[in-house]
Amino acid sequence: IKLVLNDSSTEFFKFQTAFATKNIDQSTRFCEGNKTIAITDSTSPVLLSDGSGQQHYTINSDCKWTIKPQAGHDLVMEFLALDTELNVDSIYLFRGEKTAQTDLLLQLSGDKLPPKIIIEGDTALLWFVSDAQNQAKGFEVKLSLSPHSTNSDEKR
Repeated sequence: IKLVLNDSSTEFFKFQTAFATKNIDQSTRFCEGNKTIAITDSTSPVLLSDGSGQQHYTINSDCKWTIKPQAGHDLVMEFLALDTELNVDSIYLFRGEKTAQTDLLLQLSGDKLPPKIIIEGDTALLWFVSDAQNQAKGFEVKLSLSPHSTNSDEKR
């Protein structure tokens, strides 16, 4: 390195610096597999997230949650946080327990929070999938119950 003190003087300085690298353990899975969440009057509300906390979610996440609201109730989903790679890492919401295209209610990605979602029925499936690049902070959603509603405008 050459340090120029002024236009007519050039002096050479020797120095040493230290640095360290930090390995990131990408084998850690904050969520994986299929978990079942039963929501009752006594457990509601339930907070559900990708599990990464303040970290970014891991590569190739593939996590499913089967959500079963108490009989006689609708499932209410309110996203409190959403930060995924837009149009790549996605949250899919299905009516029922299967990932059939005909049961897909919505797909979310990016960082724009959706409005409150009310789902009729006895089961919903939330599926979070990420690829091997560009992880972000993930999501958190509040799951609660509402007695069966007759207002169909808010239901999906």
